[in-house]
Amino acid sequence: MPRKILSALYHFCWYSLATVIILAAVAITLLRLALPDIGQYREDVQTWVSDYMGYPVQIRELNADWEGWIPNLYLEDIRIINPDSDTPMIGFRRASITLDLISSIRQQQLLPYRIKISGMDLSLVRYADGSISLLRAGSDSDEIEAQSGANELGQWFRRQKRIDLDDVSLSWLDLGHGRPAVHFSNAAISIHSDADRMQVGGSASTDQSLAPMRLEFALDIQGHLHTTDWSGQVYTAASQIDPGFWGEYFDFDRMNLGSDPGDLRLWSEWRATKLVQLDARLDFDRLSLHDYPLENIHADVRLARNRNDDWLVNLGLQEFTTKAGNWPAVSAEINLPDRDISNDRRLRAEISYLRLEDIFNIFGTTEFAPLTRLRQYLAGGEIKNLNMIVDPDHPLEYFWLDAETQLNVRNDQGLELTGISGHISADYDHGRFTLDSAVMGISLAGYYTVPLQLY
Repeated sequence: MPRKILSALYHFCWYSLATVIILAAVAITLLRLALPDIGQYREDVQTWVSDYMGYPVQIRELNADWEGWIPNLYLEDIRIINPDSDTPMIGFRRASITLDLISSIRQQQLLPYRIKISGMDLSLVRYADGSISLLRAGSDSDEIEAQSGANELGQWFRRQKRIDLDDVSLSWLDLGHGRPAVHFSNAAISIHSDADRMQVGGSASTDQSLAPMRLEFALDIQGHLHTTDWSGQVYTAASQIDPGFWGEYFDFDRMNLGSDPGDLRLWSEWRATKLVQLDARLDFDRLSLHDYPLENIHADVRLARNRNDDWLVNLGLQEFTTKAGNWPAVSAEINLPDRDISNDRRLRAEISYLRLEDIFNIFGTTEFAPLTRLRQYLAGGEIKNLNMIVDPDHPLEYFWLDAETQLNVRNDQGLELTGISGHISADYDHGRFTLDSAVMGISLAGYYTVPLQLY
């Protein structure tokens, strides 16, 4: 009896599997036969695409083919219609839909595995509250303001579980900082959405009207970008950067940046639309600040908010070269108060090494009072293990430093002392210097042609 039961069970499973295989083969055969003439089913496909995307869709032309066992639909000149106004919400030139064959057969309806759209014109707008909206390109200022927050186009993208875009023209407009729009072309973007999580990856190049730059990016966002509650991580890698152009764009033009094109990578973390941490890697063969050239700049920078919501900046700078020679590796930690919320606006800094000759050349045109005072008395030298506190708004009222030094000192009468090593502690009005020099030189201009050496 058990043998008969096992035999019957074996035959039942075998015939069931054979039936499924035969039905799948028939379905695939019918689908293969239908695909070459799929254009005549344009209305049906249009209805199916509309149902799947959740919005009315207009398709001008429809084709199909097979890639092995994978069927593909190709759509031309597509318009997604806003159901409220019955007007096109967005249009794109081409789209391809890869069908999920097994799921389609199992559920007896066409189900897409991937949607790829080509030829779209989009705008990303960041508002003053940190929310971000996706709009169609060419929106005027009234439309931009009106579509702050949720809008039909952004909601449509959010509802697509997986969508790939290429040949996209993309504009970025930051209203929060009042900067002009940045235009990108040939953008390729992949979007994956699952409930309140959205992952985006892609690449783009700046438009021909801007300095050339190649951009790669990846986002992992929790929440909805059109609200003020979104958080997440953003990675950006930019190559062939022109610091002169982008320095002016980001209001760093007073630094008179310039260089050969270089590379920049950024890792950032955002919480409730606000930046809470930023890690950066800079690589430039040549970079100039205030027209003063620097070579072989390789730096790691971290900005992070501390418990007081101030910014803590950590800098790691590898060996680099200036007109005055080679610098050693430099580390620095700077506490920058948030000027919008902090009552204590004093800047605190710890810096491992500075060469004063280079500092004076780079920042010589600034009107920072402590630096101006130092230039009056110092001809050059080195500062190590510097600790400094200063109020940038009132440097004459609060300035303090403590450091190990090797200085060259001068006065207006031509007296110059060189090789003064020791320890200095000073504020704007008073100072204390502990001398620790084995050898010093004295130069009296007009009196001696060879400096005196004191031992």
